Amino acid sequence: MPEDRQANLFFGDKTYSFETIRMLSHVYLRSSDFGEVIATVSRITEGDGASWMREWTKTGDHLQGVAEQFLKEGHTLSARTTFTRASNYYRQADFFLHETAEQRAEAAASSNKAIACFQRGLEFFPGRLAFERVPYKETSLPTYFWTANTGIRNAPTLIVHSGFDGTAEEVLLWFGQDGIERGYNIISLEGPGQGSVIRNAGLGFRHDWEKVVAPIVDHYVGRPEVDPKRIALLGHSIGGYLAPRVAAFEPRIAACVANDGVFNLNEALHRMMDWDASDDDKWNRIAFERIKTDLALRWWILDGMWKFGAGTPRDILRKTAQYDLSGCVKNIRCHMLVMKAERDHMFPGQPERLYQELDCPKQLLEFTNEYGAGEHTHVGAVGISNAVIYNWLDTVFSRQ
Repeated sequence: MPEDRQANLFFGDKTYSFETIRMLSHVYLRSSDFGEVIATVSRITEGDGASWMREWTKTGDHLQGVAEQFLKEGHTLSARTTFTRASNYYRQADFFLHETAEQRAEAAASSNKAIACFQRGLEFFPGRLAFERVPYKETSLPTYFWTANTGIRNAPTLIVHSGFDGTAEEVLLWFGQDGIERGYNIISLEGPGQGSVIRNAGLGFRHDWEKVVAPIVDHYVGRPEVDPKRIALLGHSIGGYLAPRVAAFEPRIAACVANDGVFNLNEALHRMMDWDASDDDKWNRIAFERIKTDLALRWWILDGMWKFGAGTPRDILRKTAQYDLSGCVKNIRCHMLVMKAERDHMFPGQPERLYQELDCPKQLLEFTNEYGAGEHTHVGAVGISNAVIYNWLDTVFSRQ
């Protein structure tokens, strides 16, 4: 086996490998299956985004048909789990194809199929799971509210959102299934730059994420199921910057999880892109040349231009100049859990920076790769990472 294939899984490229591990993580969540993932990636040509899209879509199409038949026959649990897997494969399909207007239109269509498929099984989830749009400026944001038992009042509530490329459906499953078993309400959301919001509404990221989460809290905080004193927020991936930013300005957040922590996203992107500050035009030319062979950088730059509204690779760094917690980190007063992955290939060193700057009750938790938990956001180790997150939340909320 080639050396790079030993380091990664199924693919030599780290991004193709990481996304495969990410899909295998969903086996734990009953939103993928091992054989379906392996069969799909075996048909994919590495480095070919069209191949990636075609094969994940093919698997999604097949399972959607199976789910519809299950539903027709009255097998609602089988239909729900099959619709969920089909939805997740549709979500994954457009991952590498966002460069042109035509590709982004295809991405929106795939995203809409994923959402529609997921919502076909909504009423068959345990407890009560509802999709609600929350007013936001001149539009609205998609959210899900999942509660384990409609008779519970004043339960702790965890709000979850992804980072650069996740969806409300994915993080709902990633954190929600473990959460409702522990008596938590789960609210998942998509904000500008994420999921269907960037694909359908064309809204790019904003650094002041508190203006995204505050309307979500406003919408749900008065409900009898929600204890207003036990609201936690979890940000996944670059959500590890976004969620602490919210905690600095939103006093209703009692606990915050940065999974994994990001103190200065702009600084991290400078490192990742290896920017030559001496000449913008020269560096843009070099960047466009490098992405012909560096698939990870290609994804970051092309998606970054789209999601941050940047015209060139250099403009990504200009657009993200304010994505830095140094001006507000001392405002954070809630309990903070900062997570760190030993082999994080995206934001090394950032969790430690965030932890060091915090003046609130805090904990830094590092996951090593000894048992497969050392990748970015601990993909491949959902069970143990979720366990420690909820253990920490249980401890924090038991003291209140």
